[in-house]
Amino acid sequence: MFGLEVAQGLAFTALLILAVAVALARPSLPQHRPKELVATEEGVPPWTEIVWLAAVSILLLYTLLVLLVPHATYLGPWTFGFPGDEFVQAVGFVVWVGGALLVGWALRTLGRYTTVKIQITETQPIVRGGPYRWIRHPMYSAILFLSIGTTLLFLSPVVAIDAIVLFALAEYRAAVEERMFARSPRLGAEYQRLMAETGRFLPGRPRGESRTHRPSLRKSP
Repeated sequence: MFGLEVAQGLAFTALLILAVAVALARPSLPQHRPKELVATEEGVPPWTEIVWLAAVSILLLYTLLVLLVPHATYLGPWTFGFPGDEFVQAVGFVVWVGGALLVGWALRTLGRYTTVKIQITETQPIVRGGPYRWIRHPMYSAILFLSIGTTLLFLSPVVAIDAIVLFALAEYRAAVEERMFARSPRLGAEYQRLMAETGRFLPGRPRGESRTHRPSLRKSP
C-alpha cells in the first residue's frame, strides 16, 4: 500500500482536480431557473434521488476523511492490502482523474439543463455536443468512474459497497430517463435516434430497448 503521505497527497490532488473541473464548468450552470412546465416519470420513488445524492457524497466525504482522519480511514480496519496493491492504487487515481474531468465536461456541455431530478423541461433540447456525442449519460459515467477510482485508490470495502449502490442506481435512473425521453412527443424521435447511435455509460451501441411509461406534466416549483 502507498504510505500515508502519498495517499493523502493523492487524495488532496484528486479533490483539487474535481474542484477545478467543476469551477471551470460553473459559468454554464444555471444561476436562476425559470418557471416552466416539466415532464416527470410516474412511479419513480422520491427516495431514489436522496439515496443517489447520499451515495455520491460518501465518495467525496471518504476522500476528505483520508486527509483529516487517516488513522480511522486509510490506516484503519476499513482498508485491505495485497501484493501489487500499489499498482491498483495508481490505476484508481488515474480513473478518479478521468471521472473528475468527465464531470466538468458533462456539466459544461449540459449547462442550464443540469439537474439531479429526472425530468424534461418544455424548452429542453436533445444535447448532442461534448461527451453526449458518444454517451447518453456521461454524468452517471463520471460518478461511476469516481466510485471505482476511490475504491481502488484507498482499497476500501466501504467505498466498494457504496460503488455497488451507485451502479445500481445509475442503471435504474438512466433507464427511467431513457423511457421518458423516448416517449416525449417533442423529443422522442430524435432521442430514439440518439439511443441507436450511443451507449448508455460507455461509447457503443445500446444493449436493448426499455419499456415505455407515460410522463406527466406539472409546474415546477
